[in-house]
Amino acid sequence: MEAMVRVALLVFGALVLMAILLDGIKRNREKAAYMRRIDLDLPPQERLNVFSDDEREALMMHAMQVGAAVEPSRSEPAMVAVEEVEPVIEIEEAVEEPVVQMVEVKPEVQVKPAEPVKKAKSAIQPSLLMLSVMAKNKGVFSGKAIVESMHLMGLELDRNGIFQRFANGQPQQGVQFCVVQAVEPGTFDKFTLDRLVTPGLTLFLSLPGPRSPMHAFDEMLRAARTLASRLGGDLKNEERDNLSNHNLQEYRERVRAVESLLKETEVVE
Repeated sequence: MEAMVRVALLVFGALVLMAILLDGIKRNREKAAYMRRIDLDLPPQERLNVFSDDEREALMMHAMQVGAAVEPSRSEPAMVAVEEVEPVIEIEEAVEEPVVQMVEVKPEVQVKPAEPVKKAKSAIQPSLLMLSVMAKNKGVFSGKAIVESMHLMGLELDRNGIFQRFANGQPQQGVQFCVVQAVEPGTFDKFTLDRLVTPGLTLFLSLPGPRSPMHAFDEMLRAARTLASRLGGDLKNEERDNLSNHNLQEYRERVRAVESLLKETEVVE
């Protein structure tokens, strides 16, 4: 029994092997036929002969649908009609060159009128006109009384220790006259002014300094008389003698002479 089973199994195995072998042979033949179909080294006609009639017909229909043949044949190049185009010749218009006219341009020369000859005030011989107020009986004036009188008359002590009177009380209008001590050192020390005692004061006017010399002299004379009255002093001339009418007349003549020179050499501003 066992022997029969073994025989049956051997026969069955042999059949299976034969079936596998036959299938392999069939596959090899189909592969060879397929490779012949796609073999690009074959001529075009032989490549088509590989396919059956139905396959060749189907390929031709597909080629017609996509607008291409299976094997494009050589044909004469298509003649393309080319329209004859006449050459366009661009003619440049003649451009007239601008005519340059040489025009002589004469520069305008502005001639300014000659300015009048200006003579500075320094051309006039400078001088000082002085008045003094001296304490009576060889006395002295106190610094406190001097400061009060100066402030009353509108005189201010500058940084140089000199009392100054400005025209109309405005520094920009210039100094009319000044006041100093009649003795050395002449100037006033603002730190010791309250303790100062001095025998006299000197008022002076610088010519041709003030804008209106005669008005400045009148103001200085008025201040001298005020100081003499308030401090108890005497008016003196430049030589420290008593001031006389004759002295005043001489002073006024000197001031008028300066004013005349100023008018003749007036500076045009």
